[in-house]
Amino acid sequence: MTVNTTTNKVIFSMDGSTVNFDFTFEVLQASDIKATIKDTTTNTETELTYTTGTPSSGQYTVAINSNGVGGTVTVGNAQTSDYELTIYREVDGKQESDYNNYNTFPAETLEDDLDKRAMADQQQDEAIARSIKGSITVQGVDYTLPAPEASKVIGYNSAGTGLQNYTNAAVSSEEAAASAAAAAASAAAAAASADAANGTQETFTNSDLSSGVLTITHNLNLDAPYGLYIEIINNNSFKVSPDQVTFSANSFQVDISSSGTISGTWAVVYGGAPQAPDITVPDPSSGTEGDRIVINGSGAYELETKAALFDWIHPVGSIYENKTDSRNPNTIFGYGTWEAIEGLVTAGYKNGDSNFGTPGATVGVAEVTLTAAQSGLPAHTHTYSQPVNEDGGGSGEQEVQNTTSGTTGSTGGTSASEAHTNIQPTLVVYKWLRTA
Repeated sequence: MTVNTTTNKVIFSMDGSTVNFDFTFEVLQASDIKATIKDTTTNTETELTYTTGTPSSGQYTVAINSNGVGGTVTVGNAQTSDYELTIYREVDGKQESDYNNYNTFPAETLEDDLDKRAMADQQQDEAIARSIKGSITVQGVDYTLPAPEASKVIGYNSAGTGLQNYTNAAVSSEEAAASAAAAAASAAAAAASADAANGTQETFTNSDLSSGVLTITHNLNLDAPYGLYIEIINNNSFKVSPDQVTFSANSFQVDISSSGTISGTWAVVYGGAPQAPDITVPDPSSGTEGDRIVINGSGAYELETKAALFDWIHPVGSIYENKTDSRNPNTIFGYGTWEAIEGLVTAGYKNGDSNFGTPGATVGVAEVTLTAAQSGLPAHTHTYSQPVNEDGGGSGEQEVQNTTSGTTGSTGGTSASEAHTNIQPTLVVYKWLRTA
């Protein structure tokens, strides 16, 4: 057998009834054929299990044509048009032929081995074609992916020599438009809900559809010229069909088969179509990395700069703390004028308090010397008396007899006058006050 094709994979759309699927590329043995089913509504993939008997759900069999070129894959159960079947060839990396000297030349075995190598090369080429590759003109770039981090994106580093994770990625115009469309659809859904007092609305699931057609029964007993505007919103807040006008008395049918499997809400409103908000989207290219599109107080979209967002989070007068980074916050974030706060803790404002009633005031000391009244040990002296013998000598430790006179006096004044620390248990951090 020769390997005349470069294909080793084919994808089929399923139809709810077909279970036999033909492929046309070469194969050496049935177990080299693999099959995977994909749910296109959720992008969930399931690898089927090969069997040589009658396949059941989740299994498949393979029948190879007599010449080794092509064959048929039979799956255990048919799937709806929401599913795709991928059939591909996957050979192992083994070479199990043992060629001995002076034996008859095993041409068929050798050709099979060469065919297997060609198939393995095609298998590798197909996998490489699905991978991310640098341009042929690029050199000196490390394409190793960084470790995954939640809610981050991958981009080139500042030197353009490798990849790293980033917290904020520039918002593309497509993403901005999608965000605006989603917000507009959500607003339209809210408007439909609010207008339900002038009409009616209900939720629906895919099981309520007949061949993709949704029957809306409003039971409002309409007579011309009283009409209704109908709007259908899916559970992701996207409008799935244009607004439609009906003068039907009690029900109306809408074909939404193009939306596939769907569930959501329909609403009918008297007198006019719900008015969608202005969805003019600012051009993201006019902003910088970290800017975002928001809805302002008038319900319109506008571009909020990273600087405005920073002012909202860290306004003038706010305090920023960091345990390990001593840099000025302007160096870290690029915004604001900051003044270092050194050797001070902060306390909450208390109206009318002599210590804490003035914002920005500095009170307290690191060390304090207590007065006699504060210590509970007022200044005082000690009186003493020393008897002497007749010869006038001091008695020391000896026993004194024949005492004829003595000496009295008092010690110098003493009190609690040493300074002591007055610091509560404290975590030392770098602290900054934004002044402008």
